[in-house]
Amino acid sequence: MRDGNAYAYRWRNINGVDLRWEFLRPSQVQPYLLSDGSGMYYNVSFDEPEIGTKMYIPQSDMIHIRLASKNGGLTGVSPLKSLKPETQLKSASNKMALRALKQSVMVNGVLKIKHGGLLDWATRASRSRKAKAQIDNSNGGPFVIDDLEDYQPLEVKSNIANLLKQVDWTGSQIAKVYGVPDSFINGQGDQQSSIAQISNQYVKALNRYVTPIVSELNNKLNIHIDKDLRPAIDVLGDNFATTISSLKKDGTLAGNQARYVLQKSGFLPDDLPQPDLTAEMTAKGGDDNGNTGSQGNNRT
Repeated sequence: MRDGNAYAYRWRNINGVDLRWEFLRPSQVQPYLLSDGSGMYYNVSFDEPEIGTKMYIPQSDMIHIRLASKNGGLTGVSPLKSLKPETQLKSASNKMALRALKQSVMVNGVLKIKHGGLLDWATRASRSRKAKAQIDNSNGGPFVIDDLEDYQPLEVKSNIANLLKQVDWTGSQIAKVYGVPDSFINGQGDQQSSIAQISNQYVKALNRYVTPIVSELNNKLNIHIDKDLRPAIDVLGDNFATTISSLKKDGTLAGNQARYVLQKSGFLPDDLPQPDLTAEMTAKGGDDNGNTGSQGNNRT
C-alpha cells in the first residue's frame, strides 16, 4: 500500500461466487469516478497476455482498500506524502554531507617545516614519504622530528560529524506519519514508557490500518467480520488469561464462563476434561476428617 491503495480482482463464476482473488499492483489499476458520483469503475492491465486489459470493471468486482483519503474515501493517499518537504530537506542535507566529505583532505596530519624557506613540491613530497615511512616502520613507537619540524595530527571536524548523525532522521519521521511508536522502528523512542504503554500505542496505530480492510470486506462480501488485535500484542495469551482470572475473582465471570472464554480464545483446549468435583470433595473431606480425629485425640 505504498500509494495508499491496495487492489485485488475478484474472479467469480456465473453465479457470482468468488473463485479466487488476484492481487494487483497500483500501477496496474486506473480508478475512475462515475459521472453521477455514485461509485467507481476500474481499468486494469493484467500481466497475463491472454487476459490483457479489462475496461470498466465495476467496483463490486474489485477489492479496493484505502489507507487514507483526500476525496471522501474514493481513493487512498500514502502517509509518506506528508513528508515530501522534509524529504527534500533530507536529500539536500545528504548531498551537502557527501560534498563535504568528498572535498575534505584525507590526510593523517600536517608536517610543518620551519625556517625551511620556499621548498619546491618535489622536496615537500619526498619529506612526506619519508615521514610516512618512519611512522609505518616505528611499530607504534613515537614519531621523531627535529626542531625545524612540527607535526600536528588532524581530527574530524565536529560539523561533519553532526551531519553524519542525521541518519536517524528517516526512522523517526516514518514512525511519526504512520503513528507507530519510535521504539518499534529503531529501538529508541521514549525509554520511560512501560511495555503496556508502548503496546497500547501500537494497537491504536494498527487499528488505524485494520479498520479500512475490515470495512471494505464487510461492504463487498456482505458479511460481518470482527477484528481481533489482541494476538498482535499478546502472542501467548498470558495477559488475556490473567485478565479473565481477575474477572473471575471479582465475580464478574463465573467459573464456567471463564473456562468458556479461554477455550474460545484457544488458550485452553476444547477437549479439556471436566473437573472431577467428587474427587475434590472426597479429598477435602478426608483432610477434614483427619483433622477432626487428631483434634479429638488431643482432647482425650
